[in-house]
Amino acid sequence: MAEENQEETLVLKPRSKPPHFVLIHGISLGSWCWYKIKCLMEVSGFTVTCIDLKSSGIDPSSADSLTSFDQYNQPLTDFLSSLPEQEQVILVGHSAGGLSVTSSIHKFPKKISLAVYIAATMLKFGFQTDEDLKDGVPELSEHGDVYELGFGLGPEHPPTSALIKPEYRRKLLYHMSPQQVRFWR
Repeated sequence: MAEENQEETLVLKPRSKPPHFVLIHGISLGSWCWYKIKCLMEVSGFTVTCIDLKSSGIDPSSADSLTSFDQYNQPLTDFLSSLPEQEQVILVGHSAGGLSVTSSIHKFPKKISLAVYIAATMLKFGFQTDEDLKDGVPELSEHGDVYELGFGLGPEHPPTSALIKPEYRRKLLYHMSPQQVRFWR
C-alpha cells in the first residue's frame, strides 16, 4: 500500500541540441538556391549553414583558376575543419553537390552524422578518378550542347569548370519552378 501513496517524480532530461544541416548547392548554382528551405528550417528550430563552393554564388574566384576538385570544395572543407571536435552535422547535397558530400564523408567521417543526396551524384569515392569524371557529369547530350566549359589549364587539358548555359537552366534545372512575374515602374 505504501507504493500506491508515493508521489511520482517527474524527471526532465535536457533536450539535445537540434541537428545542424549543411546545404551544398549543385552545378551553376550557389548557396542562394537554398534560401526558402533555409528559412523554413530555421523557423522550425534547426541550425542551417549554406556553403558557396569556390567560384560559386558570391565567391569571387574564377572557375578557371581552380585546378582541382579539392580547391573547388575548399569552403566546405574549411567549414568542417572549423567545427568543434564533438559537433556533427547533416550534409545535404543537391546535384553535383553530392560529390562534395561524398568527399567530405571520406575526409571528416566523425563530423558527419548523416548524408542526404537530393537528385545528387553519388560516386563511391567522390571525384578522384577519370572514371569518376565520366560518371559524375550528367549525360545531357539529348538537349544539345548545354555546358559552357572552361579550360583554365589550357585546351590540351581537361576542363576546369562546367556551367549549364543560361538558355538551358530553366529547362533543365528549374522546369518545375513557377515562373515569377515582376512589375517594374
